[in-house]
Amino acid sequence: MSRRAVQTAALLIVMLCALPITAYAQKESDTRQQELFTRIMERRTAATEETLADVAALFIGTPYAAHTLETYPAPERLTVRLDSVDCTTFVEQALALWIIGREGTWDEFTRQLTRIRYGSDSIKGYASRLHYITAWAEANTAAGRTVNPMDSLCPGRLTPQCNFMTRHREKYPAIANDSTEYARIAAMEERLAGTSLCILPKEDFNRYSGTIHHGDIIAFLTTTEGLDVSHIGIAYEKEGKTALLHAPTVGKEVEISHESIGEILGNRLTYSGLIVLRPLK
Repeated sequence: MSRRAVQTAALLIVMLCALPITAYAQKESDTRQQELFTRIMERRTAATEETLADVAALFIGTPYAAHTLETYPAPERLTVRLDSVDCTTFVEQALALWIIGREGTWDEFTRQLTRIRYGSDSIKGYASRLHYITAWAEANTAAGRTVNPMDSLCPGRLTPQCNFMTRHREKYPAIANDSTEYARIAAMEERLAGTSLCILPKEDFNRYSGTIHHGDIIAFLTTTEGLDVSHIGIAYEKEGKTALLHAPTVGKEVEISHESIGEILGNRLTYSGLIVLRPLK
């Protein structure tokens, strides 16, 4: 056998061996997440009516982890990580758990999470994920999973200028190396530029802060060019003030903030206002 043939055969063996290992690792990960799901469901009590905040509080102490949804070069798939979250996956998973109720199953949970994250029952590549929170809010409100309590008051209106992903293509391997997915993201950004939604501007927070309820989803608008939102969490009533239940990069685990939402908004120069979404079943 020639040297080239030996090298080719060796490479083929490595590839064949790697496939089942990858599949096994994925199956093991899914099993682990299902076990965590069962534990979370066992901790939910039937003593009182649950709000989204009550369910989300079950994640307190869960470690922060960035980029858990990025699977490139593997195809986009539903990723469940109940053992580590970022600010968005924390809110998404808590919302899915709350929607399915105390008697919900794993299949119902993953189905709801898919709808929340992708706005559909199917996943059609990287660009089908609702990457921008304005798109996320639009899709989940249209589906009846959330409502914007600011709609009746509308103290401010946002026309999103979302182009951060295409302007910083190199930061996102899935579009940096795939012109088709890049074009789909660009089309989504262009569509968002033609939409608008009611927001709570920073300067009007004190006047309208009473419209925020325990369990509302709170997204912080940012002044970062091309980006709509830089952080998201859940309103949590604690000791007479409305704090934020969230997964911060500072502190590195899910926590209830010491500051109120108003203080967080006022103390961060890059925060310009809020998107407020009320969860619905």
